[in-house]
Amino acid sequence: MEGKKKILLVEDDPLMVRLYGRALTLNGFEVEFAATGLEAIEKLSGGTRPAVILLDLMMPEMNGLDALKKMKQMPEVKDIPVIVLTNLSMGDGSEKQAIEMGATLFLIKSQHAPKEIIERIKEMAI
Repeated sequence: MEGKKKILLVEDDPLMVRLYGRALTLNGFEVEFAATGLEAIEKLSGGTRPAVILLDLMMPEMNGLDALKKMKQMPEVKDIPVIVLTNLSMGDGSEKQAIEMGATLFLIKSQHAPKEIIERIKEMAI
């Protein structure tokens, strides 16, 4: 596949969408957005094939863990790396649960600068 690598950013916070959307675009990625887990599943079911999925956990309609579970049940999508990018603290068990469900990485937004997250994405979007 030639051209820019596509990233699916699943995030309901408009500030985070602008921040990560801009950072990814400036680093040469094509960005597709979904505001809910349900919208992400619909896009993936409709043929969207990103190199990496950035997935928030706390969202309306369908949370990130439910979306991750559905993604990993989709044969055409299950091998796409998923980075969970959330504000949730690591003490609530969501990190362990997300990794067990197939997430590649679990990152706390406040503990990782966008530049660092972009570098992680670049490593996976080969």
